[in-house]
Amino acid sequence: MTSLDILLIALFPIIFMIHDFEEIIMMRWWVTKNGDFLQEKFPKTYSKMGFIFNHSTSAFALAVAEEFVIFSAITFTAIIFNWYFLWLGLFMCIFIHCFMHIGQFILLKRYVPCIITSILILPYFFFTFFRMIDYFSIKDFIIWTLIAVVIFGINLLFVHKLANVFDKKFKIQCLKST
Repeated sequence: MTSLDILLIALFPIIFMIHDFEEIIMMRWWVTKNGDFLQEKFPKTYSKMGFIFNHSTSAFALAVAEEFVIFSAITFTAIIFNWYFLWLGLFMCIFIHCFMHIGQFILLKRYVPCIITSILILPYFFFTFFRMIDYFSIKDFIIWTLIAVVIFGINLLFVHKLANVFDKKFKIQCLKST
């Protein structure tokens, strides 16, 4: 890999945090403003996913911090040991995640937390993706993306449970939709 490619890989945790800062800052306000709309328009989805919206800002930030530590460890382990497969899967998960936010924006026809940064970081993702095509096969992209989806899907459930424990432990009262 070239120095540019290593730099692009090393920038990944920073890009992730820029993206998630918007979500940390805006989620509580957004849920307060849009919770009833979501519950009315998507009752089944809201009943399954509504727990995500009930975290305090502190608990949500704790969940993001846990992800940042893991993403950073994977990134720097990849660079140090020259083993990039898990990093590739993680990169693809977050790349796809940005498109999910764009899809939410289109579906809801209103601002959603992370839409601004999802759009702003797309050039990084596209540029890095096209650089990585030189190093990985399509099979590598598919297999490691699927592996990462499973690993980080499980981790996402864990961090939301961690956020719930945090809120209960510190008895943080979350704003409810009005």
